[in-house]
Amino acid sequence: MLVTPAAWQLSRRAQAWLTCNVSQMKRAYIIAFVLLLIGGIVAWLFYWESGVSYAQKITGVHFPRGTKVLSDYDSGDAFIVMSLQLPAGKTEAFLRDNGFGDGNAATLLPQFTEHLPAANRSIPKAEKRRSLVGRSKTNRWELIVDPSSSHLWCLVLYPDWAGGTP
Repeated sequence: MLVTPAAWQLSRRAQAWLTCNVSQMKRAYIIAFVLLLIGGIVAWLFYWESGVSYAQKITGVHFPRGTKVLSDYDSGDAFIVMSLQLPAGKTEAFLRDNGFGDGNAATLLPQFTEHLPAANRSIPKAEKRRSLVGRSKTNRWELIVDPSSSHLWCLVLYPDWAGGTP
């Protein structure tokens, strides 16, 4: 292949242009990555719904200020189960305001606590606990409270993907 001086010069120009643009491209990729990272963090902070807020929205039960999440597990497609600690002195009012009944109503929740750490699995016998069970058109939920320790367990079943009732 015969290389003419004009082609050689063009190639040197192209090489210089490419060298210059590689550093600019790196800079553009870094800026794009940082902007995507910032956008992801903002979306996570403001739009990602935590398990507690989701449970409160679905069940209509609002946990008192100062409630602590001890552990939670979200299967991603079927259910979320949580272990919470109610603030001291607010348990009786919480039970009364939300209409908790005897502990026999909740039948599913004890089976789902196996997904929690061992320290938060132990639910007291039915006679020592209070429970609330409910359902909507798309979800079912169960809450159990141990009044003596102010420990609360919560299970929310996600809507059925096939459209079946909960």
